[in-house]
Amino acid sequence: MIYSKSALALALVIVGNTAGVYAQTQPHCGFAEPFDTTVGCESPATIGLSGSCGTLPDCPSWCNPDPQLDPAYCPAGTSVIAGSGVPKYEMEFFLPPVLVNSNEGKGKGKGKDKGAVKANNAALFQNNVAVREFLQQILPPAGTYPGYDSYSGYPKTRVWGYGDPNFSNSFHNPAASIEAKKDLSINIAFLNDLVADPDTCRCSEDLAVLATACKPLEHILKDCAGVQVVDTKLHWANPGGPDAATDPRMGLAECAELVGESNSFRTDCTGKNTYVYDGPIPNVAHVHGTHAKPESDGYTEAWFLPKNSGTGASGDGYTPGGNFFDTFAPTFIPKNVCNGPETDMGTGFEANTYRNDQTTSTLFFHDHSLGMTRLNVMATSAGFYFIRDETCLSKRKGFTWYGESGMDCTTNTLPGPPPTAELNKGKNWNIKPPNSDMYVRELPIAIQDMSFYVDGAETRQFYPANRDHFNGLDGERWGCNNLYGNSAYQNALPPLSPIWNPEVFFDVAVVNGHAWPKHEVRPNRYRLRLLNACDSRTLSLSAWKWNGQDPPIDFNDLFTNSPGEIPIWVLGTEQSLLPYGPAKILSTGGNGDGFGFGSVTKFTDCATTRETSTDITPSHQGLLMQPGERYDALIDFTGLDFILGTPVTQVYIVNTGPNEPFKTFDLIDQTVGELPPGDGLAKRAPFNTLGQILRFDVSLDAGIEDSTSPDKLCFDAFPGGVEKFPPGFERTVYLKEELTTGEALGPFAAVLDNELDNAVVGKGFDEGKGWAKPITEIIPINRVEDWNIVNLSGK
Repeated sequence: MIYSKSALALALVIVGNTAGVYAQTQPHCGFAEPFDTTVGCESPATIGLSGSCGTLPDCPSWCNPDPQLDPAYCPAGTSVIAGSGVPKYEMEFFLPPVLVNSNEGKGKGKGKDKGAVKANNAALFQNNVAVREFLQQILPPAGTYPGYDSYSGYPKTRVWGYGDPNFSNSFHNPAASIEAKKDLSINIAFLNDLVADPDTCRCSEDLAVLATACKPLEHILKDCAGVQVVDTKLHWANPGGPDAATDPRMGLAECAELVGESNSFRTDCTGKNTYVYDGPIPNVAHVHGTHAKPESDGYTEAWFLPKNSGTGASGDGYTPGGNFFDTFAPTFIPKNVCNGPETDMGTGFEANTYRNDQTTSTLFFHDHSLGMTRLNVMATSAGFYFIRDETCLSKRKGFTWYGESGMDCTTNTLPGPPPTAELNKGKNWNIKPPNSDMYVRELPIAIQDMSFYVDGAETRQFYPANRDHFNGLDGERWGCNNLYGNSAYQNALPPLSPIWNPEVFFDVAVVNGHAWPKHEVRPNRYRLRLLNACDSRTLSLSAWKWNGQDPPIDFNDLFTNSPGEIPIWVLGTEQSLLPYGPAKILSTGGNGDGFGFGSVTKFTDCATTRETSTDITPSHQGLLMQPGERYDALIDFTGLDFILGTPVTQVYIVNTGPNEPFKTFDLIDQTVGELPPGDGLAKRAPFNTLGQILRFDVSLDAGIEDSTSPDKLCFDAFPGGVEKFPPGFERTVYLKEELTTGEALGPFAAVLDNELDNAVVGKGFDEGKGWAKPITEIIPINRVEDWNIVNLSGK
């Protein structure tokens, strides 16, 4: 499946139409499109591919129209770190604490629900959540690790992430979780704090101080020469160019679809030109899966820039918000985060009310900015948003937590507690009570694939900076930007952007912000709240016992010598528990039933009837998770055999999914070793990179087990009170991969359509329904519909 933005939020991104030569533009080089000879750089027609910059002192020596031909473009020693060489299971599992808790007892309300009230009333309390830039240890630091005589390690990685602006150590990538209660609304102000000094920017009233403190940060994703990978020729936020009086690049932000009109400049359009965008970063938070009104839904054209961008002290001339930012006005008037008297927030925020009037569920929040979601999610990651039901109360070890809609809590107990406010009481984020991780038996787990490179004293995330990476043309120079572009891209119909990649697959498994972590657990049952936060990768997860002193060397070793597979029990999906009870998933079966799992056993009622897959083809298809998909799962560590003489056994969570876009599991090479795939088969993720995800180390200390055995759990027929597939209206839509014609063949967009064939006469491609097309699907309120989404992108 190919997405033109991050698969976390499907949107339509179409590359603009532009003729002529792409010009590479570096900071201060003065290149426009075509080259602007008035600022000292010569025309590409004069200097040719091997030419250099003009004579301005600002022009760096490596500034060349084609960086692929200039060996000085990528600094010496700058290369992408091989994931296969990063030590595994040396980083500890990060347990996300609670960032916003609707039962925390703050604000002006009374009683235990000061932070939230019934959903049909206005919420009383404001929670502030900001996105900021910071350093985080994602890869193992220097140390002595098994199998490594001397490991120099890697420095901290520069990332973005969400946190509480009043507590600087609360920021993490991915973020701490938001805890909400069913039918109790909460107010959250999301702040765009991507500035030089966010605290001073928010709190100072000195214009001279604000000019420095509120200076916007550039995008954190850059190529090996420090050039951003923001693609200005996509359908994107396009905050506008700097003022023409102060910057010669004014005019680069022109909209391709508006060329020739009296005003061809606006936000939220397809850019006409390729240039280095070094302006303030758009941001808008979207809670994925929540019931929300439009003004609280994080609409992709309701993005906003940091405080004072576009107005006030910075005077940078950028537009402070998207086309719908003013339309979707704040649902409440937020107050400043500064200590002392409450003051107006100023600019650079959105204020949303979440009603939580839905069944308990596993949601998550992430950036949703137009044309930048793939970049901002890669830089910022996301955070879990859990809705719980206060009518289902559980207690153990002094912890109290709320349960789920859709089951009888007097006869069903799920593993717990989750991370609660008590575990980080007083916002002491970095210090938890003794053994608190061991007591927590509900684990939020966000899985990403990433790649990295070292940039001086820091590690940076790698994201491909040119289309040659996708087309396999860049060899070892895949970290270099190529704004000049291959001429074939310009001659394609429609022209391809030289930067944008339809999908990307990285080679380091990052779980909750740590590379290949390990987590010590007891031989009890654990609840896993799983999120596939990868850019493009489909995961196929399964759990395998391992009693050897040495780790498994490949899939063949694991499957042959493991004492056995441990089932993953699926309790629920994104929006509720499963009807009647959980589904038991084993990868050693066949293609399963409609869930797309391996060997599946699931409830059809709460008595003794079961529905079991009979296909026993050894496909090793586990729990399939598309990007952005969540599962509520259970894994049972009780009754494991332990390694002789040591108080621990190991359980590996592995991924048997493909190392390329997912089509069907039948097409994945089932060779369990590390051999090349067969003819026409998709290639499985290598075992020494994304074939492994996480390791659980199971101790002998059993503690208390008071949860219900998964085969005894009994859920409602319609969890949440809504029949999932009642007889009613059915409609079909199609996900299409739009391909270019001409000299360069390849995908240029992914679109939805309500027609199977919508070919454009004379253009040679099926246009689909673009962003600006009239709305075709109108759903009456309160009608339950059955949607069939047919994925044609793998054709």
